[in-house]
Amino acid sequence: MVHRSFRLIGKYALLLSLLYGLETLFWKFLYTGILTFLDSFSTTVLSSALPVALSFVFNVIIMLVINRDIRKLGIKTRYVIVSTLLFRQIGVCAFLLYAIYDEYEKMVREKQTVNNV
Repeated sequence: MVHRSFRLIGKYALLLSLLYGLETLFWKFLYTGILTFLDSFSTTVLSSALPVALSFVFNVIIMLVINRDIRKLGIKTRYVIVSTLLFRQIGVCAFLLYAIYDEYEKMVREKQTVNNV
């Protein structure tokens, strides 16, 4: 059971790191390649709108992955999806806490049933 928690932590750490790396590469490419050829108004619009759009797209990707894992593991949670949509790191941490707590609760129930028999 503990292996499931470690796999989930590793999976989401890798996913968050990958998305952070993609975001960093995107910004490096954007500032060195695209924004140097545009006028000042287009540069202002792109540099203010693209971070929000890119962050939202990455949040939706993480939200879909978390939603799939919530359904697969049968975890009862309400606000993890909403918090992931707003801020992906908080959503991932909340999901991992719910998953670890659910695993702990199942382990305690199993020990109680063994002790009662």
